[in-house]
Amino acid sequence: MVAWLAVRLPQIRNSQFAIRNPQSPMASSAHFFNSILGPLDYYRSPMANADDRAVRILLFDEETLVRAALRKLLESWNGIEVVSECGNTEEAVDGIQRSDPDLVLATMTSDNEEDFEMVGDLVRASERAKVLVLTGETSQEAVIGVVRLGARGVVFKKRAAAELRKAIQKVHEGELWLDRLSLAMLVTEATRPDPSRGGKGQSRFGLLTGREREVTALVTKGYKNKEIGERLFISETTVRHHLTTIFKKLNVSSRFELITYLHRHRVSAPSKPEPPSETAARKGAGRG
Repeated sequence: MVAWLAVRLPQIRNSQFAIRNPQSPMASSAHFFNSILGPLDYYRSPMANADDRAVRILLFDEETLVRAALRKLLESWNGIEVVSECGNTEEAVDGIQRSDPDLVLATMTSDNEEDFEMVGDLVRASERAKVLVLTGETSQEAVIGVVRLGARGVVFKKRAAAELRKAIQKVHEGELWLDRLSLAMLVTEATRPDPSRGGKGQSRFGLLTGREREVTALVTKGYKNKEIGERLFISETTVRHHLTTIFKKLNVSSRFELITYLHRHRVSAPSKPEPPSETAARKGAGRG
């Protein structure tokens, strides 16, 4: 079985990592959903929680049958309570507010822009809850991308069910759950010399106007075009025009590539764009 890493967040900053190899009672070749077909009692065992209470989980997946299977699996484990299940982002955001879960388990079906927006929406709605992403085959860049958006971990569907159980436990306890390669990429970026002292990435970012930097900052937080326009008092069309210009200046083609670019070059966009005054907003509505 491939070794997985549970990393405490403070340890990332200190470049100290705890390597853990979850022991699964299943054969290593078994896939994630195969466990649901067998006797679920076989996988029952107490879950160690951070406060000895059941981990309250909101389950998010677009497919009804998948949600049903996941719920049956999760509720077969001691120490886990599924408090809500949702089939779209709007329901999930509302469910987070209503049920106040400890953890949001969300399925990401691909690494397109919509899925990244979904993860960003869930993270923003989850002031207290931690977001754990369940996904199929995807790129390491996509894994790191969802972590940058605020998710606390990623579990691949092909892994054993026991690994999902372990990931839920560790993320609930405040750790980050990533595969070895994704973690290595994060460490490499964290220890790479700061290119702000010189480099093409930093100089390209310097080509952006103040407004374009504000738009970039909101994109990195997962906001959609309409939300960006509302915060900056500009039209959605103007936001799209700004993004076209930003992509051209930085030589990227999507929001995901933009976020990856900023992290790769260690560029900091403005953390809190200042909206124009009400008077300026009335005068400049629809202008960038």
